[in-house]
Amino acid sequence: MSWADIMQAGASLVTLGIVGLLVRWIYTLYREREHSLKERYEGKVALLEERLKLKDEEISRERRARERHAEIVEEQRKLWDLQRTAGIAPDGALPHEPIELSAELKQDIGEILSRLEQISIELPLPNGHMLISRGNAYAATGQHEKAIKAYSEALRLNPDLVAAYHNRGIELREVGQLETAIADFSKVIELSPDRVEGYCNRGQAYNKLGEPELALKDLDKVLELDPEHTVAYGNRGLAFRALGQYEKALKDFSKAIELKPDFSGAYNNRRPFSNVQL
Repeated sequence: MSWADIMQAGASLVTLGIVGLLVRWIYTLYREREHSLKERYEGKVALLEERLKLKDEEISRERRARERHAEIVEEQRKLWDLQRTAGIAPDGALPHEPIELSAELKQDIGEILSRLEQISIELPLPNGHMLISRGNAYAATGQHEKAIKAYSEALRLNPDLVAAYHNRGIELREVGQLETAIADFSKVIELSPDRVEGYCNRGQAYNKLGEPELALKDLDKVLELDPEHTVAYGNRGLAFRALGQYEKALKDFSKAIELKPDFSGAYNNRRPFSNVQL
């Protein structure tokens, strides 16, 4: 074999080696690309499966929320019906005097409130008027703290609900939080200055707080707006009595009885001054 043949054979071997390296490099690139595409595909599949799972959970939550909302609406309808039967304003102002409920009505209202409490763990009541209704039901059944909480939640949703301030004030007064109650009645007056409820209830709270002078101002305003407001006469009589103005107190108690002959509070308060000459 000539030297040229040897050189040619060597060149062929080198060429084959280079070709082999190129083939191996290309194969390696192919395998890496294949692996990368597989990982990317598997990742996209996993992500899609996760999104589908989350979507299913979201659909389930929405379906459950709709079902619970329907339950709330149905229970609320029953509560409204019972409140009307009992003479309780469903989403309005509480009366000045506590409502006497029969044992049956109290039990029926209590059962509905209990169911609403359970539903509300998952889904809060959707609006302020429903919460006022719930608060009124709590108030009528003597659950003052729960009533206060319901009115507060109603005001969180809608800060201009006059009935919620009014009713929360009454319940706060019932549990002895007089200064906080006065703040709520003042808000009622701010929002509805031409209505008597805020003045009358604030005057009553001032009486309980031992501020008869302030009570007189509010109760005078009530009687200016409504000259035949029985409760205002009774409470103003208490303010006059606290100030030692017994003749004026007796006159107001007597006027309350004239307007409402079964107004027991006025009878009880008038009795100690029956010998006062008007």
